[in-house]
Amino acid sequence: MRSSRSKVVTCLGLEWICMALLVPVPWSERSWALPFLTRLAPSKRADEAAGQRHRTVVELTIGMVWLVSRWLEQRRWILLGDGSYSCIQLGWEVLAAQATLVTRLRLDARLFAFPEPVPAGRRGPKPKKGGVPAKLATREEETRSRGEEVAIQWYGQPKTLRLLGEVCPWHAPAATA
Repeated sequence: MRSSRSKVVTCLGLEWICMALLVPVPWSERSWALPFLTRLAPSKRADEAAGQRHRTVVELTIGMVWLVSRWLEQRRWILLGDGSYSCIQLGWEVLAAQATLVTRLRLDARLFAFPEPVPAGRRGPKPKKGGVPAKLATREEETRSRGEEVAIQWYGQPKTLRLLGEVCPWHAPAATA
């Protein structure tokens, strides 16, 4: 059945957070993702019905990150997630856990240049961010016009990627950090 303006149809389901290890297997040309840790992420309504405090997917993921870091005894590892894991809070926790977070940013992400060094003897707080670089949407359009593209094989089919790379701080106001 489909939703319409007069009748709204909702589909209730379970949301799971899953961590998997990419492993090369001898019978396949591609690596396989073998799940090793899963966690149920109940909805806000389900938590309220159970009388529990609601925790977001990001908060649950932070707990899983620290658990895996404890298992790996502070060895470096990489966490790969989709755009829903693109938040400053998770980024800082992953960094503190000696891991790397790879996720896609929103095109309107607040990115800044590094602050200029403060001259000796200057009073007051040190700047936390520098100037504003070009927005991601603008930079993506520039790479498209310059033809900076890379051809790769993706599941046996040719795909074209436009790569944007730069290191810069990602800033959030103190109220949302």
